[in-house]
Amino acid sequence: MLMNFNTYFEEEIDRFCERFDGKLDYLQKYLLIPGKQFRPQLYLDFIENFRPLQRSDFEIAVGIEFLHLFFLVHDDLMDGDELRRDHETIHFYYRKFFGELKANGVSIIVGDLLFCRALELMHKNFTSSGSSQVTFYVTGKTAHGQLQEYLLKPENMSEANESELITFYKEKTALYSVFLPMALGFYEGGVKLDFNIKDLEELSANLGVAFQLRDDLIEFTGEKKRNSNNLSADVMRGKITPMLLKILENADIDTKKRWFQEWTNSELSVQSHDEILAFGEKFQVVASTEAFIQIHLQKAFKLSKEMKIDHLPSLQNLFTLMKIQL
Repeated sequence: MLMNFNTYFEEEIDRFCERFDGKLDYLQKYLLIPGKQFRPQLYLDFIENFRPLQRSDFEIAVGIEFLHLFFLVHDDLMDGDELRRDHETIHFYYRKFFGELKANGVSIIVGDLLFCRALELMHKNFTSSGSSQVTFYVTGKTAHGQLQEYLLKPENMSEANESELITFYKEKTALYSVFLPMALGFYEGGVKLDFNIKDLEELSANLGVAFQLRDDLIEFTGEKKRNSNNLSADVMRGKITPMLLKILENADIDTKKRWFQEWTNSELSVQSHDEILAFGEKFQVVASTEAFIQIHLQKAFKLSKEMKIDHLPSLQNLFTLMKIQL
């Protein structure tokens, strides 16, 4: 009798953490923080829609979640976030024990080990060469998208536009969050489907963009806490989002110069932070972003119905979470 996904996942986390001989006790607690586990569930839902689940499917699903954890650990470090799901991030927690430099190194190495184990779990269970090819394609494109977005700075706003940001989102979020689980289901399902891999990519692009825009939005509005000071981490570090782009396009030159100088010095003041949020309210960036999210959500929903996979529980949950307006 097959175990459920959570059992496989928890056992794999135990094995992963054993190698540290109790030197990184907090790591196990962090990796087991309850999450939506959307990506592995999407893969399992996709497979189960076409054939019975096998042990190898659960191991691939665990690998997909490990890949997600790898990106989270490194993202937290890159963004300087102190909190993730109301728990201290790896690099921030271990600063009190090792100092900042070594704690950052620990975070990088832990992420690397998660990445290696993710690839090992998936590759040893793949039955199709297409699965390996799409995994390497997606991880490479995701890293590329992260780098391109990371290099954007507010003072270089003239080099950025909304269309370019959406391209980054397709690479950074859509590919590994939505496309990869379903693409692996496509190759590992062992059945002939009425749609092709390009259909999955288009569906994933729209759903992934909506997902990232929603993430940007709840970060901007303070719904998601990344730091103990309750300030928007994205605003504090000057991360380019469609919301910040609209604010910068409408703010006066002197105000923007002050913000740019503070961002350059990595010392955005609380006053400037609150000022940016006030500009956001003035220019109705929340409403415009919500409308943009709905456009992508509705496109994704239409495609999922055409492909006859709109009934998959994980997809339904995601549409509900993002409050699709039908």
